[in-house]
Order: sequence, then C-alpha cells, then structure tokens
Amino acid sequence: MSATISIPYAPRPWQQAVHQAMQGHRYTVVVAHRRSGKTVLSVATLISAAIATQGGRFAYVAPSIKQARSITWNLFKEQTQAIPGMTFRESENRMIFPNGAEIALFSGEQHDAMRGIGLDGVVL
Repeated sequence: MSATISIPYAPRPWQQAVHQAMQGHRYTVVVAHRRSGKTVLSVATLISAAIATQGGRFAYVAPSIKQARSITWNLFKEQTQAIPGMTFRESENRMIFPNGAEIALFSGEQHDAMRGIGLDGVVL
C-alpha cells in the first residue's frame, strides 16, 4: 500500500527548470540573487529525496549551525507537516521520516562532524 504525500511547494518557473536539469546529474549548482527562493528549492529537494529514498541520509550545510537552524528549521517543519510519523530531534538538528530517511543540519565550521557518515545528498 502506498500513500500520496504532498508538500506545500509550488516551484517558480526557474525552480522547475532546476528540478528538471537535476535529473540524471550528480551535481547541480544554482547561482541566483538574494530572496530568489534558493532555500525553498533546497528544502523541497531534500524532502523529496528523503521521501523517495528508504533509509537515505541527507544534509543541509550552512556556514554555522545557528544559521542553518534559523534559515531552514521552521521551513522543514512547515513543508513536512502533512507527513504522518515525522520525528524532529531538536537537540540533534535532525529530522527522521517514516521510511527511515533522515535530514540533518550541519555547520561548515565543524565540517569534520560530517566525515564518514555516508550521505546520499547534500545542500551547501
């Protein structure tokens, strides 16, 4: 039995083009102006990947952990509120999906914390 999961994200035309361009590529680089929607695109991409990957491990990396939390934590919560069984581990800066996939927030300042954890996808 499978369920349809819908997140409240409607990509702008340029974001839709990025999603299409990402198909079949290992890396994607987006250069865009302030307030263009890069973070919303990144969060939606990570959530979609986590939903589609049983037990996958993903990360969002910002210059500092404080920035990562202030920029994305509430956005992740809003975008996943319709997913039953989501777990948010506030103290670990990590969210766990019902399929066992995880998204964690990391700091570029403490990049060694990511060493050897075997990530399936990362947004920097």
